[in-house]
Amino acid sequence: MNERSQSSVRLSGWALALLLSGCHGAQPDANAALEAEQRGPAWLSGTGATYSFQLKNVAQLAAGNPAAFAFTGELSVTPRAAAKGGVELGLALRNVVPEAEPAQREALLKIAHNMELPLAVRLEGGKIVSLSVAPDADSEAVNVVRVLISALQFAQAAPERASTWTAWEYDSTGKYLAEYQRFAPNRFTKKKQRYEALTFGKDSPGSLGTPLAPSVTSSSETLELASSSFVSAVSDEELSMNLGPGNDASSRTHVELRRVAARPNVGIDWAALDAVAKRYGMNEPLPRAKTDRDAFDRQRIGSFTYETALAQLEKVARDRVEHPDASNDEKVRALQANQQAFNALAGIFRQQPETIAKAEQAVVAGSGAIESLVGALGNADTEASQASLVRLIGETKLPSDIRLSTLRSLVRVQTASDATVAFLQQAADDPQLSAVATFGLGSVCRRLNEVGYRERSARVGQWLIQRLQRASNADEQLRALGGISNSGFEPALPTMSNVLHASDPRVRAAAIEATRLMATKDADGVIAAALNDPVSDVKMAALNASKPRAPAPVLVKGVAAILLGNDRPSVRERAVHIAASWQGAEPELHTALTRLASAERDDGVRSAARTALGVTTNGTSQTRKSDNPG
Repeated sequence: MNERSQSSVRLSGWALALLLSGCHGAQPDANAALEAEQRGPAWLSGTGATYSFQLKNVAQLAAGNPAAFAFTGELSVTPRAAAKGGVELGLALRNVVPEAEPAQREALLKIAHNMELPLAVRLEGGKIVSLSVAPDADSEAVNVVRVLISALQFAQAAPERASTWTAWEYDSTGKYLAEYQRFAPNRFTKKKQRYEALTFGKDSPGSLGTPLAPSVTSSSETLELASSSFVSAVSDEELSMNLGPGNDASSRTHVELRRVAARPNVGIDWAALDAVAKRYGMNEPLPRAKTDRDAFDRQRIGSFTYETALAQLEKVARDRVEHPDASNDEKVRALQANQQAFNALAGIFRQQPETIAKAEQAVVAGSGAIESLVGALGNADTEASQASLVRLIGETKLPSDIRLSTLRSLVRVQTASDATVAFLQQAADDPQLSAVATFGLGSVCRRLNEVGYRERSARVGQWLIQRLQRASNADEQLRALGGISNSGFEPALPTMSNVLHASDPRVRAAAIEATRLMATKDADGVIAAALNDPVSDVKMAALNASKPRAPAPVLVKGVAAILLGNDRPSVRERAVHIAASWQGAEPELHTALTRLASAERDDGVRSAARTALGVTTNGTSQTRKSDNPG
C-alpha cells in the first residue's frame, strides 16, 4: 500500500458542488472519546424508522459558473446496540432520484444508483464516530450519503434539562462546534458556530497549497425527537472558503429528513454487512477512485496559455498601481481577472511542466506578478513546482522579501516532497529564513498527516522535537515551539517538560500554545496547570489553547477560577469568551457568567458576560433571530 491514503473526488462540473458540501472526510478527532456525559437521545433505542429525504446543494467558485446537485429518496434506519454503550445505525436508501441539468444528469444517475447500498454508522454520545461500508463501494456515492446522514446527530446536554448547550461534532466536511437550544418539548434548534479544519487529499480540488477551513456564513437546523424515534431534521447552511489568492468559493446546502413510517421499510442484513464491510474512523479517508485531475485542470486553464495568463496577471498588478482610485466595479473585475489567470497558471504548471522554467525566469527578471507566480507554483503542488520554489529561494540575487514570500508559498504546499522537507530543514539554519522555515515545517508535518503521508509527517515531527531539545537559548526554544504548535504532533508533549516549567514566561507561554492542536487528553492537564500560572501572559496562552477543546473538567475548573479571580481584565474577558461556548454543558460556568453579568465592576468583563448570556443592557433576555425556530 502506498504511504499516502487515497483521498480524492472526481471533478466533473457538477462535482465542484461537493467541495463545500462535505465530501472529503473529517479531521482527526481532537476529542475522540467525545464527552461521556453527553448522552444520546432516546430514539436510538427504538426499532428504527423510515424517512423521506431531500438534499440540495449549490456551490459557486468565483472563477466559474455555479454547480449544483440534488437528490430525493427514502432512507430506512435500523439501530442495534454496539459495544461500550454505543449504537450502530444500519442505513438503506431506496428510490433515489437526482435533479440536475441535462449535462450533469448521467453522472448523477450513476451516483444515485450507487447510493442504494447498505452501510452503517456508529454513534457515541449521539455523534457519528465511524462508518462501515464495503471497501469497493463507490466513494462519491458514500460521500453524498454522509452529507445526508450527518443530520441524524444529536448531542444531548448535561444536565439533561439544559436549555442551551454546545458540543463538538463531525459532519463529512470536518469538525465543528454546534450550539443547541431547546425551544419546546422534544424540539431543538442547532447552529454550527465554526469549523476547525478540513481534510483534503492531494488530488482533490482543495489541495491549493494552503490549509482550508470553511467559514460559516449562516447555519440553522430544527430537530424534533420523540420518545423512541427521530422525527425530523431540517437544516440550511451556507459556507464560504478561500481557495487561493482572490479565489473564494461558497456553498449552500439544504437537508430534510422527515419520518414517514415508524419502522424501517428496508431491513439490514447485519450478518452480510458485517462480513464485507470495513469500518472507517472519522480520521480515515475513504478509498476513492482516481481523480480526474486532468479534467479539473482543463476546466481551470480554459483558453489560457502560460503567456496569456502571465500577461493578464501583470496587467492587473500594473493597473492596481497606476489606477489606485478605480471604482469598486473596476476592482471587482480586476479581482476576477486575477483569480482566473492565477487558477489557470496553477493548472498549466501541472499539465505543462516545461512552463515552470519560464516562470522562474520571470521571477528572476522582476515580473510585476511575482507574488502570483510563486503562489501558483505552490498551488500546483507537484514535485517539479516545489523544486522550482526551492531554486528561487536559493537565488541570492533576489531581494530578501521575495525569497521570504517564495518560502511562504513553499511551506503552504499540501504534500511536501522529501526533497522539500530536506530543504526546509536546511533553511531553518539560515538566519533570514529560520523562523518561516521552522514554523512552516510544523504546518508541513500536520498537512502530511492529514492527507495520509504519516511516515513522512512523523519524521518531520521528530525533527521538530530534536530541534527543541538542541535549542541553546530562549529564542531557539521559541522558534522550535512555534513549529510544534503548528504541527499538532502529539509525541512532542512528553518531551516538553523543561520548557513547560522554564523560568522564562515567554517560553512557558509558547510551550502551552504548542499544545493547542494536540488531541491527547494529557494536554488538558498541561493546559489546566498553566491556567494557574502566576504570569498573565502564560494564563492567556493557556486560555488560547483551551478555546478549541472540549470542556474537560480540569479546564472548566481553571476557567471558572479565572472568571471569578483577580486577574487583569483582558485575561478574565478572554475566559468569558471561552466560558460562553462551554456554558450549556457546564452549569458551573453559566453560574459564574451570571454573577459577572450582574456584579462585576470592570465594564469590559461585565459587558462580555452579559453578551455571553444573551442579556441586553436593560437586563432583559435577548433572543437572537437565528435561534428562533419560528
